[in-house]
Amino acid sequence: MDRSRIAFLIPAYNEAKTVQIVVQSLIKYGAVFVADDNSTDETALISRDSGASIITNGSERGYENNLNYSFNAITSTNSFDYIITVDADGQHDAKYISDFLDIIFNKSPDIIIAQRTNLPRISEKIFSVITNLLFNLNDVFSGLKAYKLDSFIIDNFDDKKLLGSNLLNIALAKNYRLESFPIIANDRSDANARIGGKIRGNILASLSALRFIYYYAKRKYQ
Repeated sequence: MDRSRIAFLIPAYNEAKTVQIVVQSLIKYGAVFVADDNSTDETALISRDSGASIITNGSERGYENNLNYSFNAITSTNSFDYIITVDADGQHDAKYISDFLDIIFNKSPDIIIAQRTNLPRISEKIFSVITNLLFNLNDVFSGLKAYKLDSFIIDNFDDKKLLGSNLLNIALAKNYRLESFPIIANDRSDANARIGGKIRGNILASLSALRFIYYYAKRKYQ
């Protein structure tokens, strides 16, 4: 597989301070798309000047819907075999991209997940105990994942929720080929987490965890 068949998708909302470094660190590995969620700063301009293609959804949709819209936009071109999602805030070090590429070129799995060893929220740490028991995974909500597009329904991502982890949910329920490796996430350069502060973030993560288990059981046993 040629590297031109790999797309990097960076969902971003007001990430002007960090998005340039992220884009420039990925551009040598494949096509880079920044999904600008109607940012009010210069995220789109900086991303474009750094070499990324901009996907603009026209209105602020939120993280999940921004990903859905962008997956539809990228897959509609039929130009790529894999999409690798990368956070815009600099938490994902580009040094791990070589691990993704090695796995893609040598094993061609359906999904790859880079699992954070330093989970930031107490709710994620608690849920990791459950997912370790069920799936031998400690970080199902990692934002750094790779998806083999032929393995999923790629004509409509509108119902793919769970903070971008529903495709992993499908893969686990259907026994798709999964590979993973550990990473250490960098600290954010600012104090504003993408899905809110500590309390709100823990609530949202907890709700997503419950939804993850519910949909997994529904798909696996029905």
